[in-house]
Amino acid sequence: MSAGSIELEAFDFIDGLTAAATEGEVYGLLWRRLTAFGFTNFAIADTPPPNLKLDAHIILNGWSKSWYAHYMSQNFYAIDPVAKRLRESAQPFFWHEAELTADGSADARRVMDEASEFGLKYGFSVPIHGANGSRSCVTMGGERIYVPPHGREAIHLMAIYAHSHASALRTEWQKHRLPPAQPSLTKREREVLRWVATGKSDWEIGEILGISEDTAFAHVRNSTRKLRAMTRTHAVALALLAGEIAI
Repeated sequence: MSAGSIELEAFDFIDGLTAAATEGEVYGLLWRRLTAFGFTNFAIADTPPPNLKLDAHIILNGWSKSWYAHYMSQNFYAIDPVAKRLRESAQPFFWHEAELTADGSADARRVMDEASEFGLKYGFSVPIHGANGSRSCVTMGGERIYVPPHGREAIHLMAIYAHSHASALRTEWQKHRLPPAQPSLTKREREVLRWVATGKSDWEIGEILGISEDTAFAHVRNSTRKLRAMTRTHAVALALLAGEIAI
């Protein structure tokens, strides 16, 4: 799968989510996209402190029934190295990266070994930190996965958007479109974010628009601040969701 194809798949996914009116539709769209990378299980959830039960914080459950029941019965959330990293990190990561930072913990090793026995040998997780301090995630796993170059960025973007839409549907805060951010973005900020959405660097955006790299960076920074986004990728997702930009 080429980089351009991956980006188009991500944008098609976002277009489909815009029309999704139920959690079931969000589930179906996300499942179809993730299986293209080999992921067979996924979940969208809040990430509470480890002393709390996770089941009350699941937003969209795409885990197999057997693994979900086992995970909950063993209270794995309290010792899961992936969950621990989700609570502490702001950057997406592969599960083996979380395991490497677990310092050889026997509990962490047990969680990963038993996940593997349930067909979850490999995985990828996206932490999502809200402006109000809330923490959520989109996490996914499978027996064999293939994430090509630019696939990580595409999954990151799709995860952010899926979380936003699923959360909005669940809380019935708004079932169609979030209101535009206030204050709204300038024409140039929207233009720069559209190029960010295609994966262009600040230098490339500057060359395309005839502005300096520093100016392009400033526009990205300003739009990210206005949208109260955590990262530039998050800013793109929020701008799309708010109707500030379109693909």
